[in-house]
Amino acid sequence: MSSLARKAILSLAGNRFVTRVMTRHGLKIGAGRFVAGVT
Repeated sequence: MSSLARKAILSLAGNRFVTRVMTRHGLKIGAGRFVAGVT
């Protein structure tokens, strides 16, 4: 993974707005496919 992509992902992960949206809607918009134990 390039350092630019890594920095972008880490900055998004630290963003409160992004984490709040993903907490509310993450499993609905497709993240559930990649989470173990979620059907």
